[in-house]
Amino acid sequence: MEEKKLRLTEEKNEKMKKKVLITILIFALLLAACSGGGNTATVEPTAVPPTEQPAEPTAASSVEETAPPAGTTSAGLDALTATTWMWVGFTNPVEQYSVESPENYTLSFQDDGTVNIKADCNDAVGSYTVDGSSIKIGVGPMTLAACPPESLGDDFVKYLGFAAIYFFEDGNLFIDLFADGGTLEFAPAGEAGAAGSGPVTIVGEVTSANFAISPNPYPNPTVVLTDM
Repeated sequence: MEEKKLRLTEEKNEKMKKKVLITILIFALLLAACSGGGNTATVEPTAVPPTEQPAEPTAASSVEETAPPAGTTSAGLDALTATTWMWVGFTNPVEQYSVESPENYTLSFQDDGTVNIKADCNDAVGSYTVDGSSIKIGVGPMTLAACPPESLGDDFVKYLGFAAIYFFEDGNLFIDLFADGGTLEFAPAGEAGAAGSGPVTIVGEVTSANFAISPNPYPNPTVVLTDM
């Protein structure tokens, strides 16, 4: 009987211990939960700076600036057409010489894209185009008078067909030829040398032993005469 009471007492104590342990465990968990919640950081809202409004265009900035087109050389073109140019010299990798009687070899560039050419005893009307510092000269119909043997007329016309680059230096005009073919130098003709740069007279067909038209692709050829 005593043993049974003792066993019941021990079982009761064991149950009490378990209840105490469970209570302590629950209390510890609640305490941990409370401690963790207390350490939660508070996130404060960050102020967002106001968005900058684009500046309103002013009268000056609203005007769109227009850049000059590439290849525009109004200053160079004005100088090119400002006077009649006399051929005064030639230089290439193998020779250099001055032209005798430069007034007999002239160019007169016109604003309409034509050029009056005097090649010693012959005359021609050609065309030219300019793009930046590049220049192309096309020699048109030309008289074929018989010039003296020492004339440079044929060379002059041939060189003009190879014109590539033009520039000015010390008031003179220089024209470089393709493929290092040489450089033509021109000086302003002035009033005395510019007689052939005025208006030209177009007449009908002319025939003589020393006069012809070249080239002659037209059924009614004409010749250009200038007041010499």
